[in-house]
Amino acid sequence: MFNALKELKLIELKAFVTTYESGSFAVVAQQYGKHATTYSRRVGNLEIDLGVTLFERNGGHLVPTEDATSLYHPAKSVLSEVEHFRRRVQLCFEESESYLKVAIDSSLSAFAPELTIAEISKEFPATEIEVLTGNTEQVIEMVLSKQADMGLALSNFYCHPEITTRKLFDFRFIRVMSPDYAKSFGLNLTHPLEPSLIRTMKQIVLAPINRLGVEAQNYGNHLLHVDSFQMAKSLAINGAGWTNLPLVDCLDALDSGDLVQFEGNYDYELEWSVNETWLIETNRGPVARRLVQLFRGYAVKS
Repeated sequence: MFNALKELKLIELKAFVTTYESGSFAVVAQQYGKHATTYSRRVGNLEIDLGVTLFERNGGHLVPTEDATSLYHPAKSVLSEVEHFRRRVQLCFEESESYLKVAIDSSLSAFAPELTIAEISKEFPATEIEVLTGNTEQVIEMVLSKQADMGLALSNFYCHPEITTRKLFDFRFIRVMSPDYAKSFGLNLTHPLEPSLIRTMKQIVLAPINRLGVEAQNYGNHLLHVDSFQMAKSLAINGAGWTNLPLVDCLDALDSGDLVQFEGNYDYELEWSVNETWLIETNRGPVARRLVQLFRGYAVKS
């Protein structure tokens, strides 16, 4: 038997698995455009090689034996690994990435990066994908240190000479606070607030952006530093201060009344953007390019 396993034919193993699943040589033959005798012969040869009976033949009806039931899942696993190997070989010819490490800014959760990763893993099943998360500053460091092949992060105007940065899309953000925080200042938010008044309140800001030298987000000097929009949103809801948030990320809180929007006099349309980053020396392959395309598409829909 062990000698037979050394020369095990995959075509016979596949015939066994497909016949086991369909329960009929005729059904399998119809699926693959072959004659039923072809699959009957292949399964019969496998039975001879293994020295076991896999099916009890009762006319056109097949009944799997205990041995067949015992061998079905291992056989299917072998075929699955062979298919994975075939796809990996195909990557070599296509020059696609066999392994891709992606660093994603935790502040981008509003743009559903998990949908992108799920879709890309389906489109490129042979590519192993590793997802790393961190704040904006950490994503850039991951790319610089080659922990990640590419990064998706908030735009920060930080141009490291070793990194290529490309803007993917803009998004609107708004100023929000909790109703209780507004009440504590006796504010009427139906009218724009004076800048001098806004500066007396505590603002929740993204510390990683400030550490990268970008302080344009800071409206005043009373600051509470956090590392993501998610923490900023939670603190704002709990009355710790006001903050800037992506509009798409706070629609539910606005609808429920947990947050209220306000504007300042002389305010302009508030926008931020998202960047893709990678090392200049790195050539982005088709998987990375498709990942960016999908991420931009899902973000626009949101």
